[in-house]
Amino acid sequence: MHTRVAAGWLTGPDHETHALLDGERVVGLVRLLDLDDDTAEFDLRVRSADRGRGLGAAAVRWLSGHVFTSRACHRVEAMTREDNVAMRAVLARCGWVQEARHRQAWPTRDGRRLDAVGYAVLRPDWEAGTVTPVDRAT
Repeated sequence: MHTRVAAGWLTGPDHETHALLDGERVVGLVRLLDLDDDTAEFDLRVRSADRGRGLGAAAVRWLSGHVFTSRACHRVEAMTREDNVAMRAVLARCGWVQEARHRQAWPTRDGRRLDAVGYAVLRPDWEAGTVTPVDRAT
């Protein structure tokens, strides 16, 4: 880990890493990426023992606000595996819209290939507290 810290893996001009805390205890981390682009991305990790307690939703709400109030990004996006039902529910509950499905794009350790599912929130929707669905007719 020391090498990654020294190389700027945790924080730099276009990326940040934040600890996810439950009181004083670290229960996960949030990585924000591509913060200098129009579209930022994030990676959220929550310890297995601490899942199912609403920490993921709290982190997604926080990171959305953090990105839109501290950066000029127009959107924030995330990818998750099709079988990560909990994360998909968190994103939908937080006002994120499913925009993409990449077939067999996520190789697993056991050799299977699962679909990757993409979600995003737009700055205008976040500011207004609305959700604009994807127009699937075009």
